[in-house]
Amino acid sequence: MAQQIQQKSAKKVNLNNFLVGTFLSFVTQPFEVLRTSSIINANHNQGTGFRSLKYQITNIWKTEGIQGFYRGGLLATIKSTASCGIFFTGLENIKNIFNTENQQSQIIKQTYNFLSACTAKFITTSTLCPINVLKTRFEIAGQQEYMSIFKTIKLISKEEGLYGFYRGIMPTLLRDINWSGVQYVLYNMCLNSYQNLVQENPQQNHSFIFISGAFSSGLSLLIVYPFDNIRVRYQGTKKESRSFSKMLQYIYYDQGVIGFYKGYLPRLLKKCISGALLWSIYEKLNYKNDSIQIKI
Repeated sequence: MAQQIQQKSAKKVNLNNFLVGTFLSFVTQPFEVLRTSSIINANHNQGTGFRSLKYQITNIWKTEGIQGFYRGGLLATIKSTASCGIFFTGLENIKNIFNTENQQSQIIKQTYNFLSACTAKFITTSTLCPINVLKTRFEIAGQQEYMSIFKTIKLISKEEGLYGFYRGIMPTLLRDINWSGVQYVLYNMCLNSYQNLVQENPQQNHSFIFISGAFSSGLSLLIVYPFDNIRVRYQGTKKESRSFSKMLQYIYYDQGVIGFYKGYLPRLLKKCISGALLWSIYEKLNYKNDSIQIKI
C-alpha cells in the first residue's frame, strides 16, 4: 500500500504565486497586443499566418515604436499578478479539499485536477473580468480613445454602464475554465509519465517542466481559442451588440472557420512561452524551502 501524502491542514496564500504573474506580464504583453490588434483591426489583417504577424509587428513598430507593444502594460501587470496569485492559491486549496494527491486511481485523480483547475479559474476570471475589459481596450494598436485608465473607467461607466465591464464574460469563462482544466490535466499527465518512465521526481528536471508547460499550454489553446477570439471581439469595442449565437453565425458566414482563429499565432506563441515560464518558475519557487506563505 502506497504511503499517503500528508495534506496541509491550513489554507495558505503563497506570495510566490503573485510574483510569477508579475514576471510573465513583462515577457508576454507584446503577444497580447499583437493578438488583440489582429482580431479587432480586421482591415489590417486578413489571415492568421506569419505574414500577417509580420505586418502587425512592422505596423506597430513604425507607428508607435517599442511602447506600442506594451499598450495596457500596467493593466496587464495588475491582471497577470492577481490572476496567477488567485488561481494558484485557489488551485492548491481546492486540491487540498478534494484530497487529490491521495487518490489511487489516476482517472479520479485527473478528474479532481480538472475540477480543481476549472473552479480556481472560474473564481479568477469572474473576479478580474473588469480589468480584462480595460486591458483589451488599451491593447488595440492605433486606437486613441482609451489612453488613461481613470478616463477609460469613467467613459465605460458613462456609455455602457456596469455591463460594459463584463462584456464577453460568457466566452471568457468558456475559454478560461476549459483551457485551465485541460491544460492542468495534460501538464500532470506529462509529469506522471516522466515519473513512471524515469523513476525520478519530474519537478527536479527543469528542462522537462519547461517543455511540459509549453506543450500542455499550446495543445489546450488549439481547443479553446475560438472562445478567446469571440471574447476579444466583445471586449475590444463598445459597439459590439450581437448575441453569442449571432456572433458565432457572423464569424462563420463572414470569415469562415479561419475567422475563429484570427490572431491565433501570436496567442499560441504567447501561451507556449508563458506556459513554459509559468510552470518552471512556479515549480522552482514552490519547491524552495524559503517560500513566502501566509496562513489564513
